[in-house]
Formats: sequence, structure tokens, C-alpha cells
Amino acid sequence: MLPLALLIRAQTVDNDLWGHLLFGLQVLKGLGLPQADFYSWTALGAPWIDHEWLSETLLAAAYLAGGVKGMLLLRALLFAALAFAYDRLVRLGGPSRESRVLVFCAGLTGMGLYFNFRPHTATYLFLVLELHWVLCFFKTGSRLAYALPLLFMLWANMHGGFILGLGVFLLLLAAHAVQGPKERRLCLRLAPVLVLCTAAVLCNPYGAEFPASVLRFMSNRRTYGFITEWHPYKFVLEPVSLMGLAYVVLASGVLYSSHRRMRWTEKALLALGLALVLAARRNIPVAWVLGAYPLARHETALSELFARLRPRAILALQAAAVLFFAFFLWGRRHSLTGLYYSSRIFPAGPSRFMERNRLSGRLWNPFDSGEYLLWHLHRSGVLVGIDGRYDTVYPEEVYMRSHLLNASKITPDEAAGHADYVLMKKDAAASRMMGRPWKPLYEDRDFVLFGRKARKGLLREEKPLGEGMLFP
Repeated sequence: MLPLALLIRAQTVDNDLWGHLLFGLQVLKGLGLPQADFYSWTALGAPWIDHEWLSETLLAAAYLAGGVKGMLLLRALLFAALAFAYDRLVRLGGPSRESRVLVFCAGLTGMGLYFNFRPHTATYLFLVLELHWVLCFFKTGSRLAYALPLLFMLWANMHGGFILGLGVFLLLLAAHAVQGPKERRLCLRLAPVLVLCTAAVLCNPYGAEFPASVLRFMSNRRTYGFITEWHPYKFVLEPVSLMGLAYVVLASGVLYSSHRRMRWTEKALLALGLALVLAARRNIPVAWVLGAYPLARHETALSELFARLRPRAILALQAAAVLFFAFFLWGRRHSLTGLYYSSRIFPAGPSRFMERNRLSGRLWNPFDSGEYLLWHLHRSGVLVGIDGRYDTVYPEEVYMRSHLLNASKITPDEAAGHADYVLMKKDAAASRMMGRPWKPLYEDRDFVLFGRKARKGLLREEKPLGEGMLFP
């Protein structure tokens, strides 16, 4: 029940959702895959490789078929497939029911926290399948591993996490190779499959430049300082951080207590998971995937504690879980069939103001509002300054100007350049630095829109927008 509750909790609108949906609709409407940017004025005409085009197309197809409910159904089906595949992976390693249940619930909880409407959710499923197929090959001789090139062909067109998948495949072969002659012979049989998987990622609309662009993005160290979820792990009292701490404690405990009995494969998976958690909080769900097999196989302390619980204690825990889930569902009942977002986070007011007054031109905007504005204003002839596509489209100078403006290290004039309008958070220090020739055109409790010259006769909203805005 806890994973399901956290899945519903993650049913929120992400900054990038509008962009993913817009780019997918562009493909389905016959406009083809993007080759160059035409949504912004700071990177207009720059080469654009959309490495998540297939995920976006599937999301857009679900939206066209059933609206928001279609998107919710697609997400529910993907989570059900993930739960089934994760259960098979945990069963492969877990000798005791208690350890399997513990790892299964903890792992799904960790993934459920990040299971929003984003292409990275496909990486969770594909990584689980990859681990299960490769480990089954070494453990039972299963031939499912020979289908991995097809999996990577699909994976590469859905999310850049295929790079991690190739690295994990190589790590599994290397770890098995040091375990004995029999494993080395099996590694030689599987090595050509790794070569085919590497070649399979080239089966995409952009050719060899496709994986190269993903590698450039992943190796850009500025990404880790600019985007919050890529910051190094730091403990705070909130669910994602707690799941990261739980993995660190469990994995470290198992490595310490069972390192003499563990195989090199299991040690490598746990160690890689630990390294990824400490590198960035975004990696916490991936760590629970990597650690599923060795944790289910060797975790004993907590599973023995659960095994000693009396039936009455277990019944009390189950009753408490049911009550918690019932109250949680009641509190989130409106989110079960719709997606809501807050006009205090996303610039719904300024966007409607520009639409109603038919304002068009070059807009400088906050980084995390870019794709919301793309969806609502691109048909009105508004070009944004920056959005979540980050360095896959924009020159380094553009996103660095946005970063420096947020830190009040440069003035809005220096950041906005030749923009016709500037949208800023009202509480941002830089909004108080706006001087001539900028004039405030629109203002609400959270956002201020400036223009280069004052305009008369502009239409305003008759009443303030509520916080519960229905997507899109």
C-alpha cells in the first residue's frame, strides 16, 4: 500500500511535462522529428536532438486517445509492469519470503517517489528487465538475455538511461569473469550480445550523433550544479532523502556483514548503487533497482525481525496500513482522475495575460517555467528564452546567464539581452533591479511581467487564479 500511496503522491505536474507532451504531439501531427529549435529566440535554428522522442510520442498518443485519463492509464500500466518485473528480480535472489517482501516494498517505494510523467520511468523498467535477464542467464541458462539488443533499441529512443544500461551490462560481465572458469565461458557467450546492444542504440532517427549528444549531456558537470535533483545526496527529512538513507544503511550493512559470502556480481551492484546515491538524489530509484538482487539474497537482520513478529502484531500493522491508505486516498480523491498544478508555481496568470492581449515576441523567463510557456504561448508567436531542454539545445552562455541572474550576480538587462518581455518571480531579488526601459505590464502575488514600453488598454484577469489549476 505504501508504494501505491507514493505513486499517487507522485501524480503531480512536473516542469517538463508540457514540453514532453508538446513535442510528442508535434510528431503525431505529421510535423516530423525536430532537427532544429524553433521554440526559443536564444537558440533559434540551433541543432536539436530529441533523445526522448519515443516516450513523448507514446505520452501524446495516450493524451489524444483519452486526455489526462489516458495519460494516467498509461502511467498505471507502466507501474504495474514495473512491479511485476521487479517482483521477478527480487524472487531470483531472495531465499526467504521476509527478505523478498522487505526489498520489494522498499524498492517500489523508492521508485514510486520519482514515478511521475517523465521518460526516466522507462529506464526503471528496462533496467529491471536487463538485470533479470542477464542474471537468469548465469543462474539458469535462460536465453532471454539474447533479446537484450531489441530492448536497447527501444530503450535508446525513450530515455538517455540506456548509457547506464550498457555500463551495468559491462560491469556484470566483468564481475562474473573473475568468479571462475565456468562464468568466464558464459561471459564469452554473452559478450557478442553486449556488442549488439551497443550497435542497437544506433538504430534511431539521428544516427551516431544521438548517443554522442546523450554522453555530452551526462558529462556536462554544470548540469549537476544547475539542476537541483542532480545535486549530491544530502540528508533532509523528506521521503526521497529517507529512501536514499535506507538504501545506504541496508547496502552498507549487507556489504559489511556478508562480504565473505557474496559473489563479485552482488558486491559490484551494491557498490554501484551506493556510488550513484551519493552522486545525486535523482539516482536513488536506480540504486534500489541495482540492489534488489543482492539485498534480497543477503539481507537478514530486518527480515528475521519481521519473522519473529506475533500474528497479532502483524494484524495490527496491516490494519494501520489499511486505515492510512484509506485516509490518504480520501485526501487525494480529486487527483485520481485529474492532474492539478498551482498557479503560484507555474505562471498561469502571466501566460493568460499574454494570450488575451495577443502579445508576441521574445520572452526571457525563469528556467523552470519554460516548457509551461512553450505549451501555452508558442501558437501566439512567443519565443521563450530558456526551458528544460537545457544544454541539448541552448548554448552554455544562455543557461549560465539564467543561473547568474537567479543568483543576482548580473542584472536583468545583462541576462535578457534583446528580449521584448521579461517574466520574473516576484520574490526574486533581480525583479527589484528592473529599471528603464522596462515597465511592469502584469503583476500578481507570485510573478511580474515587464515590457520594454508601457501599453494602454490591456485586458486583465477578472479574478485571481486559484492554486488548483487543471492540467494542461
